[in-house]
Amino acid sequence: MEIDESYAGQTGPCAICAKAITIPHLGTAGAPVGNSPLAAPQSGSPADQARMPLATIMLILGFSFAGLAILAICGGGVASVAVPAIKQARRTSQNQASRDNLKRIAEAMNSYHATYGVYPPAFTTDAKGQPQHSWRVLLLPFLGHQDIYSRYNMNLAWDDPQNLGILSEMPSVYRSFDEPHNLFFETRFVVIKGKETLFPDGGGISQKDVKDEFETLLMVVEKNGPGVSWTQPEDLTLNRDSLLIENDPENAATLNNSLTGNVVMADGEVFSLPDITKQNLMRDMSTRSGEEEVYNELQLILSEPQY
Repeated sequence: MEIDESYAGQTGPCAICAKAITIPHLGTAGAPVGNSPLAAPQSGSPADQARMPLATIMLILGFSFAGLAILAICGGGVASVAVPAIKQARRTSQNQASRDNLKRIAEAMNSYHATYGVYPPAFTTDAKGQPQHSWRVLLLPFLGHQDIYSRYNMNLAWDDPQNLGILSEMPSVYRSFDEPHNLFFETRFVVIKGKETLFPDGGGISQKDVKDEFETLLMVVEKNGPGVSWTQPEDLTLNRDSLLIENDPENAATLNNSLTGNVVMADGEVFSLPDITKQNLMRDMSTRSGEEEVYNELQLILSEPQY
């Protein structure tokens, strides 16, 4: 293939191997190559004159491949930054919706206390002591859903066919917004049950029975994993497994009893606790009268960037 002498001495990347190549000086037939006088340009047919020199083709291809490589690298870099940022923004929006619901639930809890002098129990029981109804049902009148509460039969168990008809009417306040796999009648807002918590078995607790600061006492939390039927008297029991926080839903796939970090305290303040929150701190905040010094540690945790 002919190479136009005007490109002699130019350097560029090889389109095949990407190594740098230099177009040599070409002499006339039989003449030395190098500093020898160049042969006079030969005239040819119009097709020959219009033919793009090999060096030009190689340079164009080389620069094209280099440009594509740079574009691919830059595009990958942008994607590696943009995709997590989009996921983060979506999660932040979803978490805010969950926090708003937690705040409404806490307000209803305190309205219940103002009416009856105690917080609602985690569940009510029948004559045999078997769990019958959830606190989520007891709060309905204080959440603006007296109509649903009126059609729920407190004399029958939550899973009686008559009461099961209410499942499809779960108030939106009980809905979490970062878990698309839950059924439409499932909630992940739960209380932490236990003898020392705000929700012990056997009845509601009065604010007079609380010795710890309300601003450091957990009231309602959001759990990871599958939800529970919203009328079902089922929550988390205070133990080590129920105090683990995992903010990323993808990492929490096998941690059904872990928490998302979205919580509301007894004073109505809502937080998104990071997953670096120690389980000992979570336990201290779950008990109502442990008199542990947790305020400073909680504030230190909350000073971390919120996701």
